Amino acid sequence: MARYKQCGQLLTVRLGTGAPPDKIAKRGKVVGMSSESRNRLIRLMLTLRYTRPLFVTLTYPAAYPSGRASKEHLRAFWERLRREYGNYWAVWRLEYQERGAPHYHIILGLTYVPYDYIARIWYEIVGSGDEAHLAAGTRVEAIRSRNGVLYYASKYCAKVSGAPLEETGRVWGVVGRRHLPVDVVREGDLSDDQLMRLIAEYRRRGLDLYDGQVTFHLFGAGVADYLDD
Repeated sequence: MARYKQCGQLLTVRLGTGAPPDKIAKRGKVVGMSSESRNRLIRLMLTLRYTRPLFVTLTYPAAYPSGRASKEHLRAFWERLRREYGNYWAVWRLEYQERGAPHYHIILGLTYVPYDYIARIWYEIVGSGDEAHLAAGTRVEAIRSRNGVLYYASKYCAKVSGAPLEETGRVWGVVGRRHLPVDVVREGDLSDDQLMRLIAEYRRRGLDLYDGQVTFHLFGAGVADYLDD
């Protein structure tokens, strides 16, 4: 008999008796977003409840720092938000424009922050004095559904890409991890019939199979939608 574990839209089924992989190899210098890192980010987003977050983009004017140096600006941005709004969570991604400038995509766990406030504090943190940057250096959008969160996460935050030939450090991360709206975890056993039904779905959808596990994206459904008799 197999075991399942569901959290949010992520369903993991253990097909074997071996222990799941739980050790991460030591990381070398980070210069981009690997497919493994992308999968970790997507799996994280699948476990979260929908709380009406915002999608925020932060860019630079004509003059810009290195990716590693830009993280000082990002830390200042988090601190300004914390002073104004208190506790929150965020998932951020560092990416590079074609001209080589770093920019950030953020899923921000606040339901409302005025665009003018985001634009002003980022402009002040960067300190370029460029009024065009104040007018067009940021983007703020409401994410209107749970699937919308996954859309923004996969299109912007989890895009596999390279980077300029510099050591960037981490290219994505979580702020306020203890405030993440992680969904309830449900666990149980699967009958042989349910397991065969899931394997059929696995083959049809091309799911991830590794070390005796299947990772299944539910997309709003529950275990019952796929596995009930």
